[in-house]
Amino acid sequence: MAITMKRVYPGMTARLSDGATTTVVDVLLDARTGKERYLVLAVHGFFGPDVVAPYAAVWHVDDRVHVALTMREAAALPHFDPAAYGPAAGLCSRRHLMAGAWSHRSATRRVPRVLAEKRQASTGRIGSEMPSSAVGPMGMPHL
Repeated sequence: MAITMKRVYPGMTARLSDGATTTVVDVLLDARTGKERYLVLAVHGFFGPDVVAPYAAVWHVDDRVHVALTMREAAALPHFDPAAYGPAAGLCSRRHLMAGAWSHRSATRRVPRVLAEKRQASTGRIGSEMPSSAVGPMGMPHL
């Protein structure tokens, strides 16, 4: 029987093995398989460089992420570089996946292509922009 943990999301608190805490800035996933590969941690504070920790260091997830590293070990990890830990390395960001295709605009929301085509087929309208009044309370479009 496989043991599964809760998912780790950006913004969660990470508790290190020496009792120190930091924030999970992002989770980097393998672009092919979708499995977690790295955590991006803000161990140097809000303005300091973020570091990249292997996901294998996560040993428990509840309301916090428990990481088997001390603050000294975490501070010595490599700094996060989007060029080295991005699409060229076969990785994608959970933070960007969570943002999805929806982006807030002043009066409109961008509709994903599939929904725009469905809307065009049902209403005869052309275009991928919808007025914000056409967006429901949960951010989903009224089709």
